[in-house]
Amino acid sequence: MFKKAAALLLGAVIMAASSTVTFAESAPVQTVVCEQELGASAAKVWDGKTKLESGKSYVLKKSATITSAFTIPKGTTLTLNKGAKLTIGKKGKLTVNGTLTAKAGSTIVVSGKLALGKTSKDTFGGKLTVNKSGAVSGTPKSVKLGKNAAVTVNGKNTCKKLAALLGSTDATAQDKKDIEAVLNAFMKDIAAGDITGALKSVYPEQYVDQLNEAFKAYGMTLDEFFKASYDQMLAEYGITASDIQNNIDKASVVVTKLTDYTKDMTAEEKAVFDGCGDITKAYIADIAGYVDGKAQDGSAAQVKVAKVGGKWYICG
Repeated sequence: MFKKAAALLLGAVIMAASSTVTFAESAPVQTVVCEQELGASAAKVWDGKTKLESGKSYVLKKSATITSAFTIPKGTTLTLNKGAKLTIGKKGKLTVNGTLTAKAGSTIVVSGKLALGKTSKDTFGGKLTVNKSGAVSGTPKSVKLGKNAAVTVNGKNTCKKLAALLGSTDATAQDKKDIEAVLNAFMKDIAAGDITGALKSVYPEQYVDQLNEAFKAYGMTLDEFFKASYDQMLAEYGITASDIQNNIDKASVVVTKLTDYTKDMTAEEKAVFDGCGDITKAYIADIAGYVDGKAQDGSAAQVKVAKVGGKWYICG
């Protein structure tokens, strides 16, 4: 039952990000809906032996070893699930012209050849090991390393884009951790019923007070509005507040990507932080809800955040 509430908990974070004075102009309770993305369940399971057909999606769920030449055609996607292991043997070669996505917790071992074509889009989110006999080459359209990627190259790597990633550090890594801490603390305060305290942890106190005054004109406080929205979501999921409280430690918000937003902040967004100090950073944070360490379908969303006077806030 609790896994169904992951999107609800994330919805509470998103709802806070939308809690501006404009809410007071519309008294009815708002409902946050997290749209579900198409998952790997629609893909065909690949065994590492059959030819990958053009324009189709495949998923590797367990282990497979390549001992001959295989190609991921342009328009074709191969996804390695958590726990899956793809081994490219010494006589094996995998040419990627489509999309190769290795999720966190997956493993790729290259003892043969991994060729990343010009039209390929490659994401390595788990372990990528290139043995002494192995080689990675190519000029892919894009290549990314996941947050928890672990790459070891003992062989040859002539892919300049991958080499550049391995030679650089993630300057936003600490920001991701700090933002996650703020959002998760907020989520736990909401689950505990401390609505006002939760809002003041992600918004300047004076701004929350201003919102309260605005809502009073419509016969309710911001606290009452937010609680009504939260209770409505609970009812729609068929769970109780105690269900959330008893299982809150199993849920978390994870920041998957940060996009710089500092120069794009609007005058209205900046005005919220008047008197709070200098605005030194701002991001659009891609976030997802996790339960027991697993990402939940339909929980992907975005939240704007800013660092003001040395403290992270939600903005927007």
